[in-house]
Amino acid sequence: MTFADLWRRENAVQTLDFWLDYEGVPRARRRTERREVRTMLDDLARSEGMRAAVRSLGPMRDLARTVGEGYPGRPRWSVGAAVALPVFAVLLYSYFFSAMAFLEGVRASGVTGREIDSRTVAPWFGARFTAFVEPDGGAFSVGGDSFLIVLVVPLIVFLLAARPWRLFTSGREPAHASPAL
Repeated sequence: MTFADLWRRENAVQTLDFWLDYEGVPRARRRTERREVRTMLDDLARSEGMRAAVRSLGPMRDLARTVGEGYPGRPRWSVGAAVALPVFAVLLYSYFFSAMAFLEGVRASGVTGREIDSRTVAPWFGARFTAFVEPDGGAFSVGGDSFLIVLVVPLIVFLLAARPWRLFTSGREPAHASPAL
């Protein structure tokens, strides 16, 4: 098996695993499904080639949807992580560049020898940045507090995307369900 075929197979298997997790399939069943799909792809690849074998399975999301039909909803941890990580990265970089922009504003104003304090730097309402530029202008420092927003917002996004409340509600009947007639 060539490296390209191995990559195609594992890409298909990992895509399937992501969608199985999304559909709420338990870990043990996902492991079994991954093993079966690998075996099936290897068998098909011997006669058709790996590219055709992967294509013959169709969209992995559809395959995962058919496997996951019988499982009650459960939290989608990987979806939560996949959504929260970019949010965290954007907020972290934004916070960093806001601190650097504040420092450059202090340096451009020509104030030296004392600490400059900001009450609010948009969009970080409630955050406080401080900057100090040495009298000769050679050394400088910048700091910020209220870094909490960079952690809290991704946590909220993670919780909304992962739906952890499904741990407690997955086996229950909905409260609005009508009785069978």
